[in-house]
Parts: sequence; structure tokens; C-alpha cells
Amino acid sequence: MSVNEVNPRPGWNPDPETGGTRYWNGSQWLATRPKRRPFAAPSFHKGWGIGLLAVGVLAALTSPAQLFSDDAGSTTADRIGTFFVALVVGCVCTAVGVYLLRGQGPTDKQVHETAARAAGSERLVQQQAFMAPPTAPPASMKPTVSDAAAVAQINALSNPETATSLRNLRDLMETGILSEAEYQAAKKKLLGLS
Repeated sequence: MSVNEVNPRPGWNPDPETGGTRYWNGSQWLATRPKRRPFAAPSFHKGWGIGLLAVGVLAALTSPAQLFSDDAGSTTADRIGTFFVALVVGCVCTAVGVYLLRGQGPTDKQVHETAARAAGSERLVQQQAFMAPPTAPPASMKPTVSDAAAVAQINALSNPETATSLRNLRDLMETGILSEAEYQAAKKKLLGLS
């Protein structure tokens, strides 16, 4: 398990399972985006995509009309220039619209709304747990020594100082200062496994 899996930075992080990305808000994973297709925006923007696509197609289709306009003050060079400007703007808007419509996953705004809803439901669950009368766990659910070791390991891994120490140990092993056996022994001691 790498240090980044233990203590990822908030925001979009690589998803090793799908090859895409996933959003970490600092306490939980909220959303995933599939592996990005070629020429696809990171997120799907339906409104902007349709709007730019419509403007682009309209500009490209009406650009030939610029060549045959009857403006008394315009020269042939002006009309040709207006034609090319309208054609280029139309093509660029169409391309950007298609790019946004081919996007992957939710927008950042949608992820933040999901995070707010999740935070609200976590508070609700915590309040319900606080108000519920305490009950004794059944005998089959009493913690064992291996459960206690697992809890200690999770607590150690969730500590940022431990993550930094593990990274430093790995760096020492990679540079040859520590052997593989010394690294494993120090890691076990740091995680409370020995």
C-alpha cells in the first residue's frame, strides 16, 4: 500500500482500479470519473456544450452569406475577411462544444454538492448513534487480538506523521542505506505489528 493510498491529497486523484480519477474530500471518496477518452473534457458540461455547438454550427452555416452581402460600404476584401472570421469562429465553437459534450464524469460543482449531502448524512448518522441507547455487542463480535492489531495498524496509517515516516523508510531502502529486511522490520515496528 503506497503512502498516497493511505493519505491522499483532497481533490481528484488517480483511480488505480479503473485508470480514471476519483475525488477525495479529505475524509471519504465521493465520485469517480472513468478513464478519459481521447479529445474528451474531464467533466460533462451539457449546457455549455449544446450552447457552443449551436453557435458554432450557426456561424459556420451563415458564413457563406457574408460573401454575397449587399453592404454599400464594404469591399470584396472586407466580405472575404468576414467570411473567414465567421467560418473560423464557427469551427472553433463547434469543436469546443463537441469537446465539452464528450466529457467524462461529474462536474466539480456536482461533486461538491454530493460532498455537502454526504456530510449532512454523516451528521445525521452520528446524531442517531449518539441518541441510540448503548447495547452490548454479541460475544461473536467482541474484539480479538488480531482485531486490536488491525485497529492499531489503521490508526497508525491514518496518522500523517506515520505516513511521512513510512515514505522516509522507503526512500532509505531505495537508496541502499537500509536493506529489505531492515525496512520490513522498521515498518512492522512503526505500524505496531511486532
